[in-house]
Amino acid sequence: MSSSNSTDRVSFVDVIIFIGLESLGICAILGNLALIIVLLNNKYLHRASFILMLNLAIADVIHGFVTTCHFYPPILLKEMHIGEMAVRLFNIADWTAWAITLTHMSAICLDRLIAIILYGRYNVLVTVQRIKTFSLTCWAIFLGTNVTLFFLQACCMIRPLESLNYYSFGYAEDSKNDKFNVYVLTYTPVEILTILILSFSNPITLVQLYRRHKRKIALRQASTMLLEMSMKMGSKHIANDVREMAARRSNRQQQRILLQITVVALIFYAYMTAYYVSYYSRFQSIHVMIFNSYFYSITHMINPVIYFSLNKEMRAQLK
Repeated sequence: MSSSNSTDRVSFVDVIIFIGLESLGICAILGNLALIIVLLNNKYLHRASFILMLNLAIADVIHGFVTTCHFYPPILLKEMHIGEMAVRLFNIADWTAWAITLTHMSAICLDRLIAIILYGRYNVLVTVQRIKTFSLTCWAIFLGTNVTLFFLQACCMIRPLESLNYYSFGYAEDSKNDKFNVYVLTYTPVEILTILILSFSNPITLVQLYRRHKRKIALRQASTMLLEMSMKMGSKHIANDVREMAARRSNRQQQRILLQITVVALIFYAYMTAYYVSYYSRFQSIHVMIFNSYFYSITHMINPVIYFSLNKEMRAQLK
Protein backbone atom coordinates (compact mmCIF):
# COMPACT_ATOMS: atom_id res chain seq x y z
CA MET A 1 0.00 0.00 0.00
CA SER A 2 1.46 3.33 -0.96
CA SER A 3 1.70 6.20 1.46
CA SER A 4 -0.36 8.46 -0.78
CA ASN A 5 -3.23 5.97 -0.86
CA SER A 6 -3.02 5.62 2.89
CA THR A 7 -3.20 9.38 3.32
CA ASP A 8 -6.18 9.66 0.96
CA ARG A 9 -8.11 7.17 3.07
CA VAL A 10 -7.59 9.04 6.34
CA SER A 11 -10.81 10.77 7.34
CA PHE A 12 -11.68 13.37 9.94
CA VAL A 13 -13.28 10.63 12.05
CA ASP A 14 -10.00 8.69 11.91
CA VAL A 15 -8.11 11.71 13.23
CA ILE A 16 -10.60 12.33 16.06
CA ILE A 17 -10.60 8.68 17.16
CA PHE A 18 -6.80 8.50 16.93
CA ILE A 19 -6.28 11.68 18.98
CA GLY A 20 -8.73 10.49 21.63
CA LEU A 21 -7.19 7.05 22.01
CA GLU A 22 -3.59 8.27 21.89
CA SER A 23 -4.40 10.96 24.47
CA LEU A 24 -5.77 8.33 26.82
CA GLY A 25 -2.67 6.20 26.28
CA ILE A 26 -0.35 9.12 27.02
CA CYS A 27 -2.40 9.99 30.12
CA ALA A 28 -2.09 6.36 31.25
CA ILE A 29 1.69 6.50 30.86
CA LEU A 30 2.23 9.88 32.52
CA GLY A 31 -0.39 9.45 35.24
CA ASN A 32 0.79 6.02 36.30
CA LEU A 33 4.45 7.04 36.15
CA ALA A 34 3.61 9.92 38.50
CA LEU A 35 1.77 7.50 40.79
CA ILE A 36 4.74 5.09 40.75
CA ILE A 37 7.17 7.91 41.63
CA VAL A 38 4.98 9.09 44.50
CA LEU A 39 4.61 5.55 45.86
CA LEU A 40 8.35 4.84 45.63
CA ASN A 41 9.61 8.14 47.01
CA ASN A 42 7.34 8.35 50.02
CA LYS A 43 6.03 6.35 52.93
CA TYR A 44 3.34 4.33 51.17
CA LEU A 45 5.00 0.98 50.43
CA HIS A 46 4.95 -0.16 54.05
CA ARG A 47 1.25 -0.87 53.45
CA ALA A 48 0.19 -3.94 51.50
CA SER A 49 -2.59 -2.23 49.54
CA PHE A 50 -0.16 0.29 48.04
CA ILE A 51 2.17 -2.48 46.89
CA LEU A 52 -0.76 -3.89 44.93
CA MET A 53 -1.44 -0.44 43.51
CA LEU A 54 2.24 -0.05 42.54
CA ASN A 55 2.19 -3.25 40.50
CA LEU A 56 -1.12 -2.30 38.91
CA ALA A 57 0.35 1.09 37.95
CA ILE A 58 3.40 -0.59 36.37
CA ALA A 59 1.09 -2.81 34.31
CA ASP A 60 -0.94 0.23 33.24
CA VAL A 61 2.23 2.00 32.05
CA ILE A 62 3.02 -1.03 29.90
CA HIS A 63 -0.52 -1.00 28.50
CA GLY A 64 -0.12 2.69 27.69
CA PHE A 65 3.05 2.07 25.68
CA VAL A 66 1.48 -0.88 23.84
CA THR A 67 -1.64 1.06 22.86
CA THR A 68 0.19 4.23 21.78
CA CYS A 69 2.99 2.47 19.90
CA HIS A 70 1.31 -0.67 18.57
CA PHE A 71 -2.50 -0.70 18.59
CA TYR A 72 -3.54 2.77 17.44
CA PRO A 73 -0.98 4.26 14.98
CA PRO A 74 -2.49 2.19 12.10
CA ILE A 75 -5.69 4.25 12.43
CA LEU A 76 -3.85 7.01 10.55
CA LEU A 77 -1.24 4.92 8.75
CA LYS A 78 -3.88 2.48 7.42
CA GLU A 79 -1.35 -0.34 7.55
CA MET A 80 0.73 -2.25 10.04
CA HIS A 81 3.79 -0.17 10.83
CA ILE A 82 5.84 -2.85 12.60
CA GLY A 83 7.03 -6.32 11.65
CA GLU A 84 5.85 -9.68 12.94
CA MET A 85 8.71 -9.96 15.44
CA ALA A 86 7.77 -6.61 17.01
CA VAL A 87 4.12 -7.73 17.15
CA ARG A 88 5.17 -10.81 19.10
CA LEU A 89 7.31 -8.77 21.49
CA PHE A 90 4.45 -6.33 22.08
CA ASN A 91 2.21 -9.33 22.79
CA ILE A 92 4.59 -10.56 25.48
CA ALA A 93 4.42 -7.16 27.18
CA ASP A 94 0.67 -6.71 26.71
CA TRP A 95 -0.44 -10.17 27.83
CA THR A 96 1.86 -10.07 30.86
CA ALA A 97 0.55 -6.63 31.83
CA TRP A 98 -3.03 -7.82 31.26
CA ALA A 99 -2.45 -10.74 33.63
CA ILE A 100 -1.06 -8.39 36.28
CA THR A 101 -4.05 -6.08 35.77
CA LEU A 102 -6.51 -8.95 36.26
CA THR A 103 -4.80 -10.52 39.26
CA HIS A 104 -4.11 -7.25 41.04
CA MET A 105 -7.57 -5.78 40.41
CA SER A 106 -8.93 -8.91 42.09
CA ALA A 107 -6.38 -8.66 44.89
CA ILE A 108 -7.17 -4.98 45.56
CA CYS A 109 -10.90 -5.72 45.77
CA LEU A 110 -10.30 -8.64 48.16
CA ASP A 111 -7.85 -6.52 50.17
CA ARG A 112 -10.49 -3.86 50.75
CA LEU A 113 -13.13 -6.45 51.55
CA ILE A 114 -10.90 -8.07 54.19
CA ALA A 115 -9.93 -4.66 55.59
CA ILE A 116 -13.59 -3.77 56.14
CA ILE A 117 -15.05 -7.11 57.26
CA LEU A 118 -12.06 -8.49 59.21
CA TYR A 119 -10.65 -5.19 60.37
CA GLY A 120 -9.15 -6.55 63.58
CA ARG A 121 -7.29 -9.38 61.82
CA TYR A 122 -6.35 -7.49 58.65
CA ASN A 123 -2.70 -6.90 59.59
CA VAL A 124 -2.32 -10.59 60.44
CA LEU A 125 -3.94 -11.92 57.27
CA VAL A 126 -2.59 -9.36 54.78
CA THR A 127 1.10 -8.64 55.32
CA VAL A 128 3.57 -6.72 53.19
CA GLN A 129 5.73 -9.81 52.69
CA ARG A 130 2.78 -11.92 51.50
CA ILE A 131 1.72 -9.26 49.02
CA LYS A 132 5.28 -8.89 47.71
CA THR A 133 5.47 -12.66 47.24
CA PHE A 134 2.10 -12.67 45.48
CA SER A 135 3.10 -9.88 43.08
CA LEU A 136 6.51 -11.35 42.25
CA THR A 137 4.91 -14.76 41.69
CA CYS A 138 2.35 -13.29 39.29
CA TRP A 139 5.03 -11.47 37.29
CA ALA A 140 7.24 -14.57 37.14
CA ILE A 141 4.46 -16.98 36.14
CA PHE A 142 2.84 -14.87 33.44
CA LEU A 143 6.05 -13.43 32.01
CA GLY A 144 7.46 -16.95 31.84
CA THR A 145 4.26 -18.20 30.21
CA ASN A 146 4.28 -15.50 27.55
CA VAL A 147 7.98 -15.89 26.78
CA THR A 148 7.38 -19.64 26.37
CA LEU A 149 4.46 -18.99 24.01
CA PHE A 150 6.70 -16.59 22.08
CA PHE A 151 9.33 -19.26 21.45
CA LEU A 152 6.65 -21.83 20.62
CA GLN A 153 5.15 -19.35 18.12
CA ALA A 154 1.75 -20.07 19.59
CA CYS A 155 -1.47 -18.90 17.96
CA CYS A 156 -2.72 -16.17 18.01
CA MET A 157 -1.33 -12.63 18.28
CA ILE A 158 -3.31 -9.54 19.24
CA ARG A 159 -2.96 -6.87 16.56
CA PRO A 160 -4.85 -3.90 15.08
CA LEU A 161 -7.65 -5.15 12.82
CA GLU A 162 -7.89 -3.84 9.27
CA SER A 163 -11.50 -5.06 9.01
CA LEU A 164 -12.43 -2.52 11.71
CA ASN A 165 -10.51 0.36 10.08
CA TYR A 166 -7.85 -0.26 12.76
CA TYR A 167 -10.16 1.35 15.33
CA SER A 168 -9.67 -1.61 17.62
CA PHE A 169 -7.52 -4.66 18.07
CA GLY A 170 -8.00 -8.38 18.38
CA TYR A 171 -6.97 -11.66 16.88
CA ALA A 172 -6.22 -11.71 13.16
CA GLU A 173 -9.26 -12.43 11.02
CA ASP A 174 -8.01 -15.85 9.93
CA SER A 175 -7.19 -16.88 13.52
CA LYS A 176 -10.87 -17.12 14.45
CA ASN A 177 -11.03 -20.23 12.29
CA ASP A 178 -8.30 -21.77 14.44
CA LYS A 179 -10.06 -23.55 17.30
CA PHE A 180 -6.88 -23.75 19.38
CA ASN A 181 -6.11 -20.18 20.39
CA VAL A 182 -3.72 -20.70 23.27
CA TYR A 183 -4.13 -17.12 24.57
CA VAL A 184 -7.90 -17.52 24.86
CA LEU A 185 -7.48 -20.86 26.61
CA THR A 186 -4.91 -19.38 28.99
CA TYR A 187 -6.50 -16.05 29.88
CA THR A 188 -10.26 -16.62 29.67
CA PRO A 189 -10.32 -18.48 33.03
CA VAL A 190 -8.35 -15.63 34.64
CA GLU A 191 -10.73 -13.06 33.14
CA ILE A 192 -13.82 -14.95 34.29
CA LEU A 193 -12.37 -15.38 37.78
CA THR A 194 -11.67 -11.64 37.95
CA ILE A 195 -15.23 -10.82 36.89
CA LEU A 196 -16.59 -13.18 39.55
CA ILE A 197 -14.38 -11.71 42.28
CA LEU A 198 -15.34 -8.14 41.37
CA SER A 199 -19.02 -9.08 41.16
CA PHE A 200 -18.89 -10.77 44.56
CA SER A 201 -16.60 -8.49 46.56
CA ASN A 202 -17.51 -5.01 45.34
CA PRO A 203 -21.22 -5.02 46.32
CA ILE A 204 -20.34 -6.37 49.77
CA THR A 205 -17.61 -3.74 50.19
CA LEU A 206 -19.92 -0.93 49.12
CA VAL A 207 -22.68 -2.07 51.49
CA GLN A 208 -20.23 -2.34 54.38
CA LEU A 209 -18.79 1.10 53.64
CA TYR A 210 -22.30 2.57 53.63
CA ARG A 211 -23.15 0.91 56.95
CA ARG A 212 -19.88 2.12 58.49
CA HIS A 213 -20.64 5.64 57.25
CA LYS A 214 -24.10 5.56 58.85
CA ARG A 215 -22.63 4.29 62.14
CA LYS A 216 -20.06 7.09 62.16
CA ILE A 217 -22.79 9.68 61.63
CA ALA A 218 -24.78 8.23 64.52
CA LEU A 219 -21.73 8.17 66.79
CA ARG A 220 -20.83 11.73 65.84
CA GLN A 221 -24.33 12.94 66.71
CA ALA A 222 -24.22 11.13 70.04
CA SER A 223 -20.77 12.54 70.79
CA THR A 224 -21.97 16.05 70.02
CA MET A 225 -24.87 15.70 72.43
CA LEU A 226 -22.56 14.49 75.20
CA LEU A 227 -20.11 17.34 74.62
CA GLU A 228 -22.88 19.91 74.76
CA MET A 229 -23.91 18.61 78.16
CA SER A 230 -20.48 18.10 79.75
CA MET A 231 -17.95 20.57 78.32
CA LYS A 232 -17.46 24.28 78.45
CA MET A 233 -18.06 26.33 75.35
CA GLY A 234 -14.35 27.01 74.57
CA SER A 235 -13.13 23.44 74.81
CA LYS A 236 -16.22 22.27 73.01
CA HIS A 237 -15.30 24.31 69.96
CA ILE A 238 -11.76 22.88 70.01
CA ALA A 239 -13.05 19.33 70.31
CA ASN A 240 -15.56 19.95 67.55
CA ASP A 241 -12.84 21.28 65.25
CA VAL A 242 -10.62 18.24 65.84
CA ARG A 243 -13.55 15.90 65.37
CA GLU A 244 -14.66 17.62 62.17
CA MET A 245 -11.15 17.41 60.69
CA ALA A 246 -10.99 13.68 61.43
CA ALA A 247 -14.47 13.20 60.01
CA ARG A 248 -13.63 15.03 56.79
CA ARG A 249 -10.45 12.98 56.37
CA SER A 250 -12.40 9.75 56.90
CA ASN A 251 -15.13 10.85 54.50
CA ARG A 252 -12.58 11.66 51.78
CA GLN A 253 -11.01 8.24 52.19
CA GLN A 254 -14.39 6.56 51.92
CA GLN A 255 -15.28 8.66 48.88
CA ARG A 256 -12.03 7.63 47.19
CA ILE A 257 -12.65 3.96 47.88
CA LEU A 258 -16.28 4.17 46.76
CA LEU A 259 -15.42 6.06 43.58
CA GLN A 260 -12.50 3.83 42.67
CA ILE A 261 -14.41 0.60 43.22
CA THR A 262 -17.47 1.81 41.31
CA VAL A 263 -15.76 3.54 38.38
CA VAL A 264 -13.05 0.95 37.75
CA ALA A 265 -15.52 -1.92 38.02
CA LEU A 266 -18.02 -0.31 35.63
CA ILE A 267 -15.34 0.49 33.04
CA PHE A 268 -13.88 -3.01 33.34
CA TYR A 269 -17.32 -4.59 32.91
CA ALA A 270 -17.99 -2.40 29.87
CA TYR A 271 -14.69 -3.39 28.25
CA MET A 272 -15.12 -7.10 28.95
CA THR A 273 -18.70 -7.04 27.66
CA ALA A 274 -17.65 -5.44 24.37
CA TYR A 275 -14.71 -7.84 24.11
CA TYR A 276 -16.73 -11.01 24.69
CA VAL A 277 -19.58 -9.87 22.45
CA SER A 278 -17.13 -9.20 19.62
CA TYR A 279 -15.15 -12.41 20.03
CA TYR A 280 -17.69 -15.05 21.00
CA SER A 281 -20.61 -13.95 18.84
CA ARG A 282 -21.11 -13.18 15.18
CA PHE A 283 -22.17 -9.65 16.04
CA GLN A 284 -19.66 -7.22 14.55
CA SER A 285 -19.98 -3.47 14.96
CA ILE A 286 -17.32 -0.83 14.46
CA HIS A 287 -19.10 1.34 17.04
CA VAL A 288 -18.91 -1.41 19.66
CA MET A 289 -15.22 -1.92 18.94
CA ILE A 290 -14.53 1.80 19.22
CA PHE A 291 -16.17 1.76 22.65
CA ASN A 292 -14.11 -1.33 23.41
CA SER A 293 -10.90 0.56 22.63
CA TYR A 294 -11.91 3.59 24.68
CA PHE A 295 -12.99 1.52 27.67
CA TYR A 296 -9.73 -0.44 27.49
CA SER A 297 -7.66 2.76 27.49
CA ILE A 298 -9.73 4.43 30.21
CA THR A 299 -9.32 1.37 32.45
CA HIS A 300 -5.57 1.92 32.47
CA MET A 301 -5.54 5.67 33.12
CA ILE A 302 -8.34 6.06 35.66
CA ASN A 303 -6.56 4.98 38.86
CA PRO A 304 -4.06 7.90 38.99
CA VAL A 305 -6.90 10.32 38.27
CA ILE A 306 -8.90 9.00 41.21
CA TYR A 307 -5.94 8.83 43.59
CA PHE A 308 -4.59 12.29 42.86
CA SER A 309 -8.04 13.91 42.68
CA LEU A 310 -9.24 12.65 46.06
CA ASN A 311 -5.99 12.29 48.00
CA LYS A 312 -4.61 15.69 48.97
CA GLU A 313 -1.48 14.18 50.53
CA MET A 314 -0.56 12.31 47.34
CA ARG A 315 -1.35 15.34 45.22
CA ALA A 316 1.02 17.43 47.32
CA GLN A 317 3.86 15.01 46.51
CA LEU A 318 3.66 16.03 42.84
CA LYS A 319 4.90 19.55 43.58
